[in-house]
Amino acid sequence: MRLEDSTDLTTKARIRDAAITCFARDGFEVPVRVIAEAAHVSPALVIHHFGSKANLRTECDHYVLDDMLRLKGGWLSNPSALTASVFQDTSPFDEATAYLIRAIMAGGDTAQGILAATEEATARYFAKAQGQGLLRPTADPPARARYFTYLSLGLLAMAFLARQRPELGDQPAAGGAVVGPPGDNRAAKDPPNADESHPDGSHPDPLDTAAAVVRDLTLPHLELMTHGLLTTDEFLNQYLTWRKTHDPIAGPPNDLEYGKPND
Repeated sequence: MRLEDSTDLTTKARIRDAAITCFARDGFEVPVRVIAEAAHVSPALVIHHFGSKANLRTECDHYVLDDMLRLKGGWLSNPSALTASVFQDTSPFDEATAYLIRAIMAGGDTAQGILAATEEATARYFAKAQGQGLLRPTADPPARARYFTYLSLGLLAMAFLARQRPELGDQPAAGGAVVGPPGDNRAAKDPPNADESHPDGSHPDPLDTAAAVVRDLTLPHLELMTHGLLTTDEFLNQYLTWRKTHDPIAGPPNDLEYGKPND
């Protein structure tokens, strides 16, 4: 686990970090024996510290999610520096991203907990960003937080699934180089062949998904977030008019003037 430099080098922390790596790369069915080998301890010591593999998984869930949310919150204090660092190197996020994708796709209580915690944190994060003038106001803050939670986690899951198709691996540009953003140290490399990128013919390294999302989807994502998509507010106004009288569950939205950031 490499989201941040840590001085937490206890045996229990080493086991947790090894488990996060194993779960992210190989899935949650990986046996305790493999985790123990990665942490350079015995399987008995893993159980001694955590009681069971299920308890170890729960601690990993909390640790990964807390670190990702803390990192997202840190963006507000220095957005330019953090954004530049992400574009230069996604590796600090790869394990956490792959882990969260695995957890969401596995479903169950853990996935529900991750969705709920992410939605709550996103609402706080958006409220703070709006207060700083970085985000435009919305008629329904909870709905916007929920939408972006589903959008971000769903995008990662779909990117992971798409990269399980060999024909959708890294796409070479004319001349043979793999296309990537400025600073992507893979951009000058020769295009990988299917056997190298997909050892079993169908499954890429899940830790590569974060890099793939940044490389392939950053431009359309930032364009959409910055400039919007529609050239007219007709559809929004029609929906707001309908919602005022026809959607008793959602209720009427807050009154606000769209298109202007907070003063």
